[in-house]
Amino acid sequence: MPFPETDRVIYKNNTLTQVYADLRFPTILSIQSKPPAQFQEAVRGRFPHYEHRVAGIQADQIPAQIREHVPQEFLGTNGYIFGSQDQRTGIQLYSDRIVVGTNNYKRWGDFVVESINPAVQALESSYSPGFYVRVGLRYTNAIVPKNLGFTNSDWTEVLQPYIAGELTDSRVASNIQQLSKTLLVDLGRGKAQIQHGVGTVTETNEICYVIDTDLFIESKVECENATECLEYLHQYAIRIFRWFISDALHSAMGPELIESDATASIKT
Repeated sequence: MPFPETDRVIYKNNTLTQVYADLRFPTILSIQSKPPAQFQEAVRGRFPHYEHRVAGIQADQIPAQIREHVPQEFLGTNGYIFGSQDQRTGIQLYSDRIVVGTNNYKRWGDFVVESINPAVQALESSYSPGFYVRVGLRYTNAIVPKNLGFTNSDWTEVLQPYIAGELTDSRVASNIQQLSKTLLVDLGRGKAQIQHGVGTVTETNEICYVIDTDLFIESKVECENATECLEYLHQYAIRIFRWFISDALHSAMGPELIESDATASIKT
């Protein structure tokens, strides 16, 4: 089994920039043929903001707070966006998928109960997809060392040695502005595509280390099993992030042990 087990924790100083769940299903033409009024009524209490995005629209034409919840690969796709009151969490509805994203992630259990479940329940009651063909979960972390008490030039303090690689050479590490690597890992029931490396924070231009983990099960999943599949992927997301970071960074992020979020154990 890849990636060692680790405790489930909440980080007081988490480095997440975005989290989203992505459930795909066989194309339902009625989603595009008329406005999703029934779906909106089901989620409007939690997601009152509405945006209809027409295929071909440019990214800069979408309000910034809503755009943050739209994965880059979905830009230019005809769909509907429903935003929370603070517009930090959103649902995107397309003819073949539903995506629930947030840039205000605190705890897995809360994200499931407050965002994922209402979106999926509204989809299934409004459109009866029957089953899913892909269930995915994606976590993007941007680690800015100085925000956690480290120096940018010493990546060996925040990353595990097997991840740091070229960054272990202090003569060049402080001058590296971009470094990108991709891993595709078989998890048994699913896979994880992990893109990671040195980058910059768009808003501040600060040097950071990005860990972008896209976990997915790409096979037929019955509707009643979707939540369990997301939990399976979530548990691997925890393991993968902890596998990347050093003990020192783990401690600096202020981990608080939790137990009550678990809804399923990993089954291979």
